[in-house]
Amino acid sequence: MPLLKKRHLYLLILSVVVICGGTASYISLALFQVKDHLANDFHEVYRHTNKLELDVLKFNLSLEAFSARNDTSTFENLQEEMDLIFLRLKVVTSMISELDPESEAITLDLSSRMAGVDQILQKGAAHTFSRLAEIRAATSSILDVLAHLSHTRDKISQNSITTISAALKRQVNLISVFIVFLTLAVIASIFLYYRQASVAYELDQLKKYLENIIDALPSILAGVDDSGTVTLWNKQAEMATGLTADKAMGQNLALAIPFLSEDMETLTTVMQTGETRIERSRARHGHSRTIFEDLTICPITAGGKKAAVIRVDDVTDQIQMKQMMIQSEKMLSVGGLAAGMAHEINNPLAGMMQNADVIK
Repeated sequence: MPLLKKRHLYLLILSVVVICGGTASYISLALFQVKDHLANDFHEVYRHTNKLELDVLKFNLSLEAFSARNDTSTFENLQEEMDLIFLRLKVVTSMISELDPESEAITLDLSSRMAGVDQILQKGAAHTFSRLAEIRAATSSILDVLAHLSHTRDKISQNSITTISAALKRQVNLISVFIVFLTLAVIASIFLYYRQASVAYELDQLKKYLENIIDALPSILAGVDDSGTVTLWNKQAEMATGLTADKAMGQNLALAIPFLSEDMETLTTVMQTGETRIERSRARHGHSRTIFEDLTICPITAGGKKAAVIRVDDVTDQIQMKQMMIQSEKMLSVGGLAAGMAHEINNPLAGMMQNADVIK
């Protein structure tokens, strides 16, 4: 897994914070807007309901004035008051039905009672005057219904505010939990990042350590894949071929190390059979001398594919030292033989010289 860059980590954390914070803010804002909207609606319901009660009370005052004077102007005032009540009732009915459809029965009852009074007024002043007691009873019942409607309105308002407050409280709790989890997530991300960075640093150090070991070897060391392409190249290989690792990597082994071109078939056989191949004291002609080398080809598996490692050791000095030792041993043997022969010749000669002295 590649190391996540610090800048990318910070961008990721910032993105998570912005997205989650924006979502939480949007939900909270939406709930507050709903609360404000409901508050405005209930304010309007309060206002129009109170005005409706005032209109009914004004109608009662106009009714008393009509009962006292019984003239056309006071009757027309009654009709105007009733028209205003119907308009106000229509507004209240529309608003309450949106907030609480179950309260529609109360507004329908109120409308039917208003309609009964309006039917009396539609028959004229004389008929209205004769039914004043019935109208007073109807307006009294209307006021009772309005009182019940106000009670229902207060109950709806309280329930709605309680519901919205509970929703807001839940939202605040969710945001608090979100902040806690977000903080933990950020801490975990930072911990994982530095843990990953630490592991990556250790792997990098281990890689450099192994590279230093490989480069410190006095042998030519090269790695190839199943197609014969160079995948590993140490310093000794650079010195022997004049190719740097950057140039050698990706080349065919026969081109990178020409004196191994005749061993490509052997290399393929080793990778197929999985058996290590060792050739000792191979001779090849260098620029000014004969070079003796030990060749070792070891099969390996890399990434599930067959590969191999080639090691070439220069044993020229050892071979030369061995030849000198053999020559020295030969010279020692010849010297010993000569000394023995001289001794064998010297013994008879000494006897002859002694006999000659006796004869004299």
